[in-house]
Amino acid sequence: MKIAKKILRYIVAIILTLLIIILVLVSLTSSTIANKDYIYKKLEEADYYTKIYEMVKSNFENYIYQSGLDPTVLQDIVSEKKVREDTNTIIDNIYAGLEEKIETDSIKDNLNANIEKSLGKTLNATQRQAVDTLINEILKEYTNTILHFNFENEINKVYQKAMKYVDLAKKVIIIAIAVCILLLIGITMRRIYRIFNFLGISCISSGLFLVIVNLFINQGIKVQHITILNDGMSIVIRNILLEMLNSIMLYGCILIGIGFVSIVGTNLIHNIRKYKN
Repeated sequence: MKIAKKILRYIVAIILTLLIIILVLVSLTSSTIANKDYIYKKLEEADYYTKIYEMVKSNFENYIYQSGLDPTVLQDIVSEKKVREDTNTIIDNIYAGLEEKIETDSIKDNLNANIEKSLGKTLNATQRQAVDTLINEILKEYTNTILHFNFENEINKVYQKAMKYVDLAKKVIIIAIAVCILLLIGITMRRIYRIFNFLGISCISSGLFLVIVNLFINQGIKVQHITILNDGMSIVIRNILLEMLNSIMLYGCILIGIGFVSIVGTNLIHNIRKYKN
């Protein structure tokens, strides 16, 4: 009977370790990449809007140089404020399930007016067609640069479904952890200090796992060299990954500390009471 209880205690401790690891990772994900406000914050920190604005202007200039038009036709056709608003619209489409389109008519009208002013004459049919083609290419370049795609709503559907599972997983994990603790209490009723020993073992084990995962990822993946889509987005992704890895390391160290205190503290109190008696 004693051997069975001992085996059961270790099985419960292992299950508790896995549950703590999953809870940490799920909570970290839901508070970072699954959180719209967190994404806005990281965009601001990375100066994303300014970088994309500069990229938009640079890409526009390439088209204008190829067309032979005066670069001044690009003046005031788009602003950093518009880039910010359109980027936020895209994020809202993804996270809130909106289906708002990016407004490009103002860019088209401004560019049209600047080109006509630069040429100083009314365009004939051939010129009009060439200018319209150029403007359409520039508008397409703009939407591509700010990462506006037709499948934002599809991403939202996946996101909404994932969040339902995440919320459910959190509740199930918390209940499962409570059940494991109650099982430990039931199995080790006569020796309360052993409950804290096994809780400490679970905390230390889960903490060590998180620390090792952090070290493994940092060694195997050069996060600082990750490049995705464009420079602005790459910086945002790197910052998010680095912060998540730092959080994993922090949680790991905290769990190890809690486990150590739990084991040493309760055993110390137990031994003091035992030998005092």
